[in-house]
Amino acid sequence: MSGKWNIGTMIGPYNCTSSSMSQDHRKLKYKIISDNIKTLVHVVASTKSKLIITHVQEFFYYTTTYRKAWLEKNATIESIYRNWEESYNVLPQWLNVMKETMLGTVFDLKTLNSEKGETQFYHLLWAFYPSIHGFKYCKSVIHADGMWLYDKYKGTLFLAVGQDGNNKTILIAFELVEGETKEG
Repeated sequence: MSGKWNIGTMIGPYNCTSSSMSQDHRKLKYKIISDNIKTLVHVVASTKSKLIITHVQEFFYYTTTYRKAWLEKNATIESIYRNWEESYNVLPQWLNVMKETMLGTVFDLKTLNSEKGETQFYHLLWAFYPSIHGFKYCKSVIHADGMWLYDKYKGTLFLAVGQDGNNKTILIAFELVEGETKEG
């Protein structure tokens, strides 16, 4: 070398971190962090933002905000599983694959056409074959319960469960609807 700078290209992942990194780290965008937490979120999609903040502190020596951690998590989920709209669009295909690979599974998917001519989700009912088969061994009481979905896509998820002769709970069927009081 002649003592001058040598410019080259780095191949492979780059993660230069420093324990003295300032908190004014404008180049650490949520996309960089999203790529870093992909494995973490892929294993547990419900990873809390606080855990992501801790992970970023340990890996990048940077304290991210709660909002940035939330954006990082959502970007990562979308990069792994697609966004919600695309997920709803592939739902019929996913249900058909489930029905083909898990013989005896049944489902009923209903959609509506909006005023703009777009197809919108309305109702989904499904039951797996082991649940259908096990239902004949259940006591004659069925328990139904629902939970409200709050975030961007509101609706209600209903579960029907039974109890077999050994007092074990058997999931019978699932239903996802727009709202608890929506007429179907």
